[in-house]
Amino acid sequence: MVSQINVLVVYVNFRASKDVVRSISSLKTHIPRSLEIVVVDNSPEDDGAEIRDCFSDVRVVRAPENLGFAGGCNLGVASAKTAWKYLLLLNPDTYCQADFLSPLLSLAEAESDWGILSPKINNSPNDEAAWYAGSKLNWWRGGPKQLNEGQLSETKGIVGVPFASGCCSLIRHSAWQQAGPIDSAFFLYFEDADLSERVKQQGSKIGYVPGVAIIHEESKTTGYQSPLYLYYFSRNRLLFLRRWAPTPAKLFYFWFHFLVKIPGAWVVFGLLRKDLRRSLAFTQGAIDGLLGRSGPNWKWHG
Repeated sequence: MVSQINVLVVYVNFRASKDVVRSISSLKTHIPRSLEIVVVDNSPEDDGAEIRDCFSDVRVVRAPENLGFAGGCNLGVASAKTAWKYLLLLNPDTYCQADFLSPLLSLAEAESDWGILSPKINNSPNDEAAWYAGSKLNWWRGGPKQLNEGQLSETKGIVGVPFASGCCSLIRHSAWQQAGPIDSAFFLYFEDADLSERVKQQGSKIGYVPGVAIIHEESKTTGYQSPLYLYYFSRNRLLFLRRWAPTPAKLFYFWFHFLVKIPGAWVVFGLLRKDLRRSLAFTQGAIDGLLGRSGPNWKWHG
C-alpha cells in the first residue's frame, strides 16, 4: 500500500518561512499519511523559528552558509532520519489543494522504470495556464524548456519528458543513489535539468503526470528577472549546454547567446528600462557560463 511507503520531503528555505508554513500546512491537511519533513534554512539569520513553532514534527536544519537550492536539497537528504523510498522536493512557495502525492506514488510503484515524476504545476488555483505542464529539449534553442497548458497530450497516466521540475519532483531512492546528489555547481536554476539528464544516463525515465496538480507562486524569493535570477539563469543555461549538448548545437547556441541574447538584454533592460544592473547581470552570467565558472556569485545577491 502506498500509505506505508516512506517519503522524505525536503524544502530549501531562504527568508520564506511563512510560505513554508503554508505549504506544510497544506500537506498535513490534504495528504493522509506520515511524512518525514526536513526544512533546510539557507537564510543568513535564523528564519526557522516560525516553522518550528508551528510543527513540532518538522526538522529545521540550519545551513552553515547559503548553499543555494542544489546544496540545500543535498543537505536535507543527508539529514534524513528514516530510510526513505521516495524523495519529494518542494519549493517553499508551493501548496496543494488535494492529495497529489498518493497518485504519484501509485504510478511510480506500478512502473519502476520511472526515476523522477513531476505533476502539473499551476500558477494559481484559477489560472488556466500552467507554470509546468511537461517539458521539451531542443539543443539548438538553448536546451530545456518548460511547457504550458495543452502543449502535451493530457493523458491520465505518465507522459515521458526530458526533465522534471525541481519545484515539485518525486524521486525514487534508487535513481538518487545512482545519479545524485544534485550538482551544487549550479547553485540555483538548471540543477533539475542536470539531475534529469544524469538519471536518464543511468537508464531511468523522467515523467510528467498531467492528472495531478499543485500550485506554485513563481520566484517569490529570487524575483523573476531580478539581477540574481538573470545572472544564474544566463550562466547555468550555458553550463548545462557545456555539459550535455552535442558539439554543433553547443557552438551554435553559444554564438547565438552572445550575438543575439546579450544585445537583446541591453536593449530591453538597459535602453528601455534604464536598468544597467540587470543588463550587466545577464552579461556576466553569460561570460561566466562560457568560461565554466560555477557555484555562488555573491555579487548578484544584494
